[in-house]
Amino acid sequence: MPESDDASSWNRHRLDVAWAYAALGRTRDATDVLSEVRHRAPAWLRHQRYARDIVSTLITTRRRAATAELSDLAALVGAGQ
Repeated sequence: MPESDDASSWNRHRLDVAWAYAALGRTRDATDVLSEVRHRAPAWLRHQRYARDIVSTLITTRRRAATAELSDLAALVGAGQ
């Protein structure tokens, strides 16, 4: 069943929220939002370039090694490939 327009709009909004958190250096919050979207719409998230860009930014700007959750997100969206 295709994603509804309302659900897609909400998911895009959540990506904007994740991007804002990433821009503020709030990696944990950004990861939490991305994980929420993954839980709600994993197939949709997998094909979003914007999500890949956010995850790539989170990975490259972290001071520590990526968490397992962030690594899983990177694998899902193809970040770092």
